[in-house]
Amino acid sequence: MKKSELMVMQPSLMALANIKLPVKVSYRIGKLLGQIARVIKGIQFDQHALYRTIGTLSEDEQQYVIADDRKAEFQAAVTALLDAEVTFEFEPVSLAELGDISIEPGHLAALEGFVLCAESVTPNLRLVE
Repeated sequence: MKKSELMVMQPSLMALANIKLPVKVSYRIGKLLGQIARVIKGIQFDQHALYRTIGTLSEDEQQYVIADDRKAEFQAAVTALLDAEVTFEFEPVSLAELGDISIEPGHLAALEGFVLCAESVTPNLRLVE
């Protein structure tokens, strides 16, 4: 999975983590969130390093500014950072394991295939719009 995909998926995983789930599922999701948090912290550190390396500190020393002639270089570096692959040891959660919960369809779509698998869909899973 690309780091950029991880950044998109993380809010949906947080939404799922805030729902009462069976203990085994909660434990697996919690472990995955811990792994993701470490990767995201690394991404943020690397992005800040890019700002320090390619940018210059503003006059008020509150932020880094990327000069027009270096924006393409900066964008290429950020793209390379976010396109990097990352792997996780994680057993996907089937929809049946989630039990009788309500979650927005957008979150299900973001988590499908990696975190969630539809091996046995239960009729009592309610989607909230």
